[in-house]
Amino acid sequence: MQGGAAGYVFKNRVATQLCEAIDTVTRSEIYLPSEVASRFFRFFQAYSDSCVKACHEVHLTEREQEVLYWLTQGASNEEIAKHLYVTVATVKAHLTSIFEKLKVTSRTQAIVAALKLGLVHA
Repeated sequence: MQGGAAGYVFKNRVATQLCEAIDTVTRSEIYLPSEVASRFFRFFQAYSDSCVKACHEVHLTEREQEVLYWLTQGASNEEIAKHLYVTVATVKAHLTSIFEKLKVTSRTQAIVAALKLGLVHA
């Protein structure tokens, strides 16, 4: 999905699933056989639950989570400020708080900690 796939067809079911998959994708919809959809939703629920739990354990505010997201995207303080409609000084204050909560001293360490803790998605 991250690579741009719009569906999934089992190799051993190409003959029975391909036409339906093509029809579905041409309507700009996602094609997933029911057993794949079930696994996907279970994985999504488990992953999002762990992310929410990690955010609560670290006690990041919603705004700190947003700053952290943009940080992991490689955005500069100025770019983060533009995305969030705040000043660069506000971004720096949020970063200071994030560093303290994650017990890190640099942007790189914050990104690594965020990924390891599941606070953001790669």
